Amino acid sequence: MKKMLLVFSVLIILVLSFSLHSCTNNKINMTDALDKEATLQVNAHWEPIADASLDLPNQSPKHAALFNDLSPAYPIQEYKAAAFQAFFPKGKVAAGDLWKLDANKIIPFLRQFHPGATAEMHTNPGAEWAFEMFNFTYRSGPGFQSEGAFACLRALSPTYAEIVFRIHAEFLLNRDTGAYFTPAQFTGRLILNGKNDRIREFWLYLPPHNTNVNINALGDADMVFVPRMELLGQNPYDTRDIVWKIAITEEEARSALEASFYKFSEIKRLPIEEVVAQAQAENRPIHVLLTWGVLNDESCSANGKVLRVGPLSSPKVIKLLNKQFVNAFVLSRDLVELQNGTKGEQASQLAKVVSTTFKAVTEQGADQFVNTFVLSPELELIDHVSMDSLFFQKQDHFRVQDHFRVSEERYLTFLKSVLTTARR
Repeated sequence: MKKMLLVFSVLIILVLSFSLHSCTNNKINMTDALDKEATLQVNAHWEPIADASLDLPNQSPKHAALFNDLSPAYPIQEYKAAAFQAFFPKGKVAAGDLWKLDANKIIPFLRQFHPGATAEMHTNPGAEWAFEMFNFTYRSGPGFQSEGAFACLRALSPTYAEIVFRIHAEFLLNRDTGAYFTPAQFTGRLILNGKNDRIREFWLYLPPHNTNVNINALGDADMVFVPRMELLGQNPYDTRDIVWKIAITEEEARSALEASFYKFSEIKRLPIEEVVAQAQAENRPIHVLLTWGVLNDESCSANGKVLRVGPLSSPKVIKLLNKQFVNAFVLSRDLVELQNGTKGEQASQLAKVVSTTFKAVTEQGADQFVNTFVLSPELELIDHVSMDSLFFQKQDHFRVQDHFRVSEERYLTFLKSVLTTARR
């Protein structure tokens, strides 16, 4: 009997060794948590561009040569355990905690796709930025919140830990032609087996939404869709089911990682199919932001990046939108499907109002990339403003570096005017 108890006790100690060695008060320390002799084979997949908004890859033979034959530089590559230490926190963390990653230490993984991988975004050259818009060259203000990498401890069990991450990086395909391939983001997860100090799973991928890459070459730009771009490594000897003891949801982790990049993510927004019912229930106007590219990743157009780091990152604007409006972000390329009822009748009616107004204002010369529409709960148009009218008007005489401040004031004035009209 004593022998059986001794064996049972030893088994308990072995099973809980990860928890007892690395965790205190539900916190884990993953410093030097990997077996330095271990390796992991990682497979790369990179499918061709399947769709392009402006068909830039086929605009000329030069464009086709740059973009139509992309594939992994190394379809299979073996990594030493030390390489994955780049994803780990430096101290103790609990489920839900976030930490900043050194993006330059992640880049060697991305060079499995292409040797031109870089953590320096060409539209975000640091503390200052420069670009041309509305016949002005802007050289001031903060960056576009584009660069960086963050990770989050999503889940813990007595044996395993799951880290999820988000990385912003791009690929310089050809310097002479200014050819860049800028994914919306790379996200993924890494699962550590704390019992044997090995990586159970590593998955880094480009989310497959319908415009997930921004491409640039020879002075032109386009937004394209790449169905699959991923790195995947799995330990074939570690296949047991995992029961997480402490965890946050995948959606909570995604939201937290997004907020690490973008201040404007504090704006509460609803799926398009829910906004009308919410607006009618609360008797609030509907604030619709129509953009050419997804606003909360790097497939966004330069105009959208200016708006998100400018007015939409203003604490005053965020507070007003959250308190007084029901908010929705819509891609212009989705308007046709929405009008056809893919998200329900209310979303269809909203899309028709927005589409009709969008067509009218762009025919009059308004910005095609970023527009704001405000509708009543009954889906009557109250007002509209385009990106260009926020950042440049003929009578403007202030310094270029003041454009963010002025655009914030103009957006606040627009929103307050809309509220006054809605209350009449």
